[in-house]
Amino acid sequence: MSWSSWRCRHALAALLAMVGTARADDDDLTLETLIGHPALPGSAPTITVATRSRYASLVSQLGVALAPRLVQPADSLGWSGFALDFDASATQIDRGSDYWQSGVARARGAYLAVVGATVRKGLWLGAPQLEVSFGGHHLSHSRMYTVELGAKLALHEGFHGWRVPSIAARLAVAQLLGSAELGLTILDAGLVVSKRFAIAGTLQLDPYVGADVLVLFARSRVIDTTPDVDAYQQQPNPVDESASVSLPGPGPLPRVRVQAGLRFRLSLFAITVQAAYALCNDSGRHCGRDGDTRVVDRSRGQLQLDLGAGLVY
Repeated sequence: MSWSSWRCRHALAALLAMVGTARADDDDLTLETLIGHPALPGSAPTITVATRSRYASLVSQLGVALAPRLVQPADSLGWSGFALDFDASATQIDRGSDYWQSGVARARGAYLAVVGATVRKGLWLGAPQLEVSFGGHHLSHSRMYTVELGAKLALHEGFHGWRVPSIAARLAVAQLLGSAELGLTILDAGLVVSKRFAIAGTLQLDPYVGADVLVLFARSRVIDTTPDVDAYQQQPNPVDESASVSLPGPGPLPRVRVQAGLRFRLSLFAITVQAAYALCNDSGRHCGRDGDTRVVDRSRGQLQLDLGAGLVY
């Protein structure tokens, strides 16, 4: 290899390293740190029950932050209705836990910030009324984002002059993109109940409450636990190849979430404030502590605050 070729190759490698470093952000995943280095050079890293529990707990709390949001009352748009919604949320996490400290590039702050947008459209279905939605959300300080599809079925609505609330069922799915180490699919199913009040014939107030079940499906990609070692330079027998592993899946991770909110609507403009709380893991028996001999989700409960604004036609 000539001197000029050698210099070009190493200059290109340095440039790529600089670009990768510049793109990495605080909340990008670093599952190689969560797993740890191999005990011996050339050997595969040991994945213990405790490591798998940290992985499950990290996915569980991250999934709640990225899950589809309600941020709307039970009443549908009607078959000709259309809405464009923007929202921002802050979701509480156990930033001081070992799984957050080792699972992301730089663990700081007690909340994850997420921003996104959703388009909703009413469809003619006779009775009950159907509404479909499409949107996406981005996790701030990271390259991760989701794309979402959803539907809302109005089981009872329109009797605003009666003391009877509107009731709707919701179903949504979100897919995580932008992570080289994790594939995550989030299913969301729930109910919402709301009651509309009119003030001076112009301002509408829609207080609502709801509950939903989140089911998280995580798939680990191949993770290089020694990113500082270049297997290409170890040719012809690169022992570093043994350091690349995938974490065993934790199985479906269920979380239960409750929420309450209030929407203000004046003409075409709507503003919504909402508070939600995701209960402690799947059973509440392992909040904040490891299991003795089996993989557990030890994530604690999570508070979520949402603010939405949009146009409703």
